[in-house]
Amino acid sequence: MAVDDHGIETLKKAAEEMVAGSKADYYHKVCVVNGTTIPPGPAVPVVMSPASFILFGSISAIASTTQTNILSYTVPLGKKLSLNLVEFGGGNIATYEITIGGTLEARRRTYFGGQLSDRFDFGFYSVAAGGTVVLRVEHKRTGDTADFEGRFVGYLDDA
Repeated sequence: MAVDDHGIETLKKAAEEMVAGSKADYYHKVCVVNGTTIPPGPAVPVVMSPASFILFGSISAIASTTQTNILSYTVPLGKKLSLNLVEFGGGNIATYEITIGGTLEARRRTYFGGQLSDRFDFGFYSVAAGGTVVLRVEHKRTGDTADFEGRFVGYLDDA
């Protein structure tokens, strides 16, 4: 479950609707969201497969009009990745792209007057073993360098 500005209330509401004995109940955990601990009882569901997957990467001093990979991940043999969310941002305007298995799946632009960070919400996009997920940025501010970062969030499970 992605957590936004309403995340704590969303988690609490989900806890009230959780079915005893369900997968959510089984993976019940104490959560910390933006520094606030949400204790058990009523249970806070953290619906997860056996291994949550979070990968962060950053690149520095990228010249303008340069296209560069921020993050790249190849799913290991015998596994599958359920990609939930890709967060990205940087110190300047840019175009961000996600490719999965060499196919462009999403593109976003940041611009002056708007936020310089954003995210792609994939739900649970399944990437099979051997598939590669790449977050790429093209720095758009002429005559400048900037730093950029990104994060993949999902679940890594047996295939």
